[in-house]
Amino acid sequence: MKVEKVLTTVVLCGYGDAPYIEDQIKSITSQTVKIHKLTIYDDGLSSSAINVVNDYEKKFPDIVKLVVNDSRKGLIHNFGDAIAEAKGDYIFLSDQDDVWSEHKVEKIIEEFHSDRKPDLVFSDAIITDKDGNIHSCNLWERIGFKPRKDKDPEFLFENLLMRQVITGATIAIRREALNYIVPIPDLSPTFLHDGWVGMACAAKGRVSWVNEGLIFYRQHDSQLAGISRSGIELLIHKVRMYTSVNAQTRKNIHEEAEIWKKMLLLLLERIDLSSHKVDLIERKIDFLKYRALKMKKVKRIHSSILHWRNGNYRKFHIRPVRALLLDILMPE
Repeated sequence: MKVEKVLTTVVLCGYGDAPYIEDQIKSITSQTVKIHKLTIYDDGLSSSAINVVNDYEKKFPDIVKLVVNDSRKGLIHNFGDAIAEAKGDYIFLSDQDDVWSEHKVEKIIEEFHSDRKPDLVFSDAIITDKDGNIHSCNLWERIGFKPRKDKDPEFLFENLLMRQVITGATIAIRREALNYIVPIPDLSPTFLHDGWVGMACAAKGRVSWVNEGLIFYRQHDSQLAGISRSGIELLIHKVRMYTSVNAQTRKNIHEEAEIWKKMLLLLLERIDLSSHKVDLIERKIDFLKYRALKMKKVKRIHSSILHWRNGNYRKFHIRPVRALLLDILMPE
């Protein structure tokens, strides 16, 4: 299959003023491999943003289409419905704030056509501020993701047991994957659509990546999803965290365990999940349940040391030492 012959659809979910949406639409419609459809789902866009979209509808009537939701859906359901309704061989997800590299579609499709035949491809991202000024490090460096050259899906699956590394704004999906990823579940307000899509494809062993920043990932105050703090803000946050471990911390860990329980049930319903992967997810759930338990300080310290020796902190937390200290400091 030639790259030029595949049908590509981009789904962009919009809300609010969307001051950067024109930059994003322009970058999507200026790819080296042309897209066939850009569908923009209006979940409460301002009139000025809608005017921008309407202008591009007139400029590219066969490509750009605006879909106005009957009522406000929110981020998870808006993307979930958009993915389920999308046509084409490959479905690209887009935020309204970013700018795509002109080679993004081309390089993602090349990876789809590789011997790995993935159902999902994602990439690194170039972090910028609201004005487009590039930060000193890319997204993967910021979150501590170090991809393997062989692009082993098992390696990625085990990374996802520690933290989310697949960012929705970089994702593209093969149409056949819709058979098991949709409908996209609303597992939690804090566990977004990309978390489910990434885990489902990784659990099936059908995921790959492009080791290059293919979007300019804009960070600003009004976005619904972004990346964590850095520098002095992160240091202050850590100090506050260690000095304010409380019942809310335990509650958050318990809620995470519940999310993984629901996700495991869905994965078992939708894909042929290997016993090894089931065991790993169940082990993570048990570890989270332990961390959420209320117990005497001496018992907690002893139990935490046992879990450390068993490798659970290193297996299931990106910052194992920090997690261990949090558990030891947990109030009775």
